[in-house]
Formats: sequence, structure tokens, C-alpha cells
Amino acid sequence: MNHTGGWQIELRTGSARALHLPWPEAGHQGSRRLARCEVTGGPALVLGSSQREGVVDADAAR
Repeated sequence: MNHTGGWQIELRTGSARALHLPWPEAGHQGSRRLARCEVTGGPALVLGSSQREGVVDADAAR
């Protein structure tokens, strides 16, 4: 983890599912943090909380 101008910069690597787990860890929510995420394990489509699965063109997403 790097510290730049008061910000903690963290490189996070993992599956799309893992990168969408709660972050930062308990006890670190008050600090200024930036995460650069690299997805592993192949492509993923992540929907926002207000998006329904029905709006996705399943053929195009494959």
C-alpha cells in the first residue's frame, strides 16, 4: 500500500465477486483510501443496485 498526499492507495486483485465484498476492512473506514482493482478469472458483468438482470443482452454478455 502506498501513501500519497494523505491518501492510502491499495492495489486489489481478485475475482469480480471478491472485489465487490465490503471494503475497506473494519477499522479503516475513516481513512482516505483509493483502491485500484484488477479482476482475475475472466470477464464479468457487474450490475448496479438499481439494474435488473432483464436489461442485459445475455448473448452479447457471453
